[in-house]
Amino acid sequence: MSRIVGWIFGLLMCQPGLGSAAVAEVMQAGNSRVTLDLPAGFVRASAFAGFQSEALGASFVIMDMPPVAFDQLKTGLTPQGLATKGITNVKPATLARDGEHLYLTGEQATPAGVVAKYMLVLREEQMTALITANVPRASIEGGGINEATIAAIMASARVVEAVAAVKPPFTLGELGPFKPAGVVAGAAWAYTLDGVLTPDKKQPGRAMFLVAPSLDNRALGDVRALARRSLEQMAGAKDVKISDVKDVVIAGLQGVASTATALTTDVPGAPLAVYHVLLAKPEGGYFVLIGRTSQLGGVAETMAQFERMAASFRADGVK
Repeated sequence: MSRIVGWIFGLLMCQPGLGSAAVAEVMQAGNSRVTLDLPAGFVRASAFAGFQSEALGASFVIMDMPPVAFDQLKTGLTPQGLATKGITNVKPATLARDGEHLYLTGEQATPAGVVAKYMLVLREEQMTALITANVPRASIEGGGINEATIAAIMASARVVEAVAAVKPPFTLGELGPFKPAGVVAGAAWAYTLDGVLTPDKKQPGRAMFLVAPSLDNRALGDVRALARRSLEQMAGAKDVKISDVKDVVIAGLQGVASTATALTTDVPGAPLAVYHVLLAKPEGGYFVLIGRTSQLGGVAETMAQFERMAASFRADGVK
C-alpha cells in the first residue's frame, strides 16, 4: 500500500429529532473537493477535512486521494487489515448511489464506548475519496441519529471541481528552505524543499515536514507513551528505532521531542532519520510535528532545520 494510503490508518483513530430528520444543507469539507448533505447540528471541522456534531459526538472524516488509491483501498480495507487498527465486525454493505464505490460498516471500542464506523470509498472526477463516519453507538441507540440517516448522508457524497482551502490552525515562523506543499489526507499540512507534495518520480526518503492536529480534544493520559506510539506507527515507515526522548515546551505547550531512525515501507526500504514532536493542548488533544529525511547526505543540517521549524511552531488561540 502506498504512503499516501498509509496516512489513512494513521488518522482512523444529542440533538432531538435528528434520527428522522431530512438532510438539510449541502456542505463542502475544508481542504477537500467532497460535499455531503448534512442535517442541522453538523459543522465543518477545523482539525480535519470533514464535519462533526458536538451534540452527537459524531464525525465524518474525508480524505481526497489520487484515482489509483481506489484499487489500493479495495485491497487494503479488509476485515483482517482493519482489525489491526481496532476496527472489528467489518461487513460489506449496500448504498443507494451509482458509480464506482465500496461501502463497509464496522465498529471500534474506545474508552468512551463503542463507535459505529461507516466507510465509503468512491472514485469519480479524477480522484478517489474515503469518507469515514464515526458515530457513538449510544447516539444511535438513544435515537439521536439512525443508520438510515447515516446511509443517506453517505449516499449524498459528491465531488466538486475545486478544493475548499482552509487556513491551518497554526503558524511556523521558521521554514528555512522548506515550502508549503499542501495537505495530506485533509488533516496534515506538509512542507517540502520543492513545494511539491507528491513528485512525479518516486523519491524514497525525500525531506518532508508535517504538522497534524489530533482529530478531537480528548484527555491524553501518558503523553510520553502516546508520543512513542505515534512515532512507532508513523505512516510510510517501518523498523522505527527511537534514539533520544526529551521533554520540551514550545509556545507554552508541553510535549515530548524524539529522534529516531527508520526504513521506508518501500521495498527495499530507504533509511530515514526522523524528528518527532508531540505537543499537548491545554483543553485536550495534541499537535504532532514530524520531520523525516534520508539518512544519506546532509542529514545533520536537515535534522537541525526540523528542530528550528518545530521550535517556531505557534498554535492559534494559545499564548
